[in-house]
Amino acid sequence: MVVIAIIGVLATIAVPFFKTYKVRAENCAGEALAKQINNSESALNSDISAYGVLLTNFTLQNPPVCKNITTVVLGSQQAYTAATATTVGCLITGTYTASTGVVSISAVGQTIPYRQDARTATNKNSSGTLDNQTYHIITEPYAGNRAFGIDSDMPGHMYFVQNDNWTNLGGIDCTPPLTNVATSCDFDPTGKDTGVDGGGAPTKPWHILK
Repeated sequence: MVVIAIIGVLATIAVPFFKTYKVRAENCAGEALAKQINNSESALNSDISAYGVLLTNFTLQNPPVCKNITTVVLGSQQAYTAATATTVGCLITGTYTASTGVVSISAVGQTIPYRQDARTATNKNSSGTLDNQTYHIITEPYAGNRAFGIDSDMPGHMYFVQNDNWTNLGGIDCTPPLTNVATSCDFDPTGKDTGVDGGGAPTKPWHILK
């Protein structure tokens, strides 16, 4: 009876710690995915001087014309392998139309792990003339309690918002920025780490991840 009682006490202590550890591990995976997508954006920009969004069911040799849109890929429903030159899969793809009228389309393969959701958005430059000159990324782990964001205007910073009610919910449950602006960070337009409403609880705004 004493042994059983001790095991019960240990279980009571261990289970909450295990749940907390699991949530943290899921959050770390979401943070890593945001960084990976950000790296893919940089690679795409090196190729065509523009950014792109996540899409599935395309090959790298046949990406679609894709300008100034918002897309979501739900890894909470299934994992997505990266597209190759001959195999359909997930990719970051964008279209750049030069002032001369020349159109360039390119893509970079991007893996989306199971239980990780991601949202991407692109827009024109500050003068409204060139496509896909700004972007922001949001990732949100299915079993985590945080969403992570990166903006092309502040690519060296990551933002987050947290809400325990998001745990074990599929889809993008946070509140994304309402606008995709080329002249300021969508997650923190003032630059003072006060952030816009991200749907967090008890603290609503997006904040820089220290």
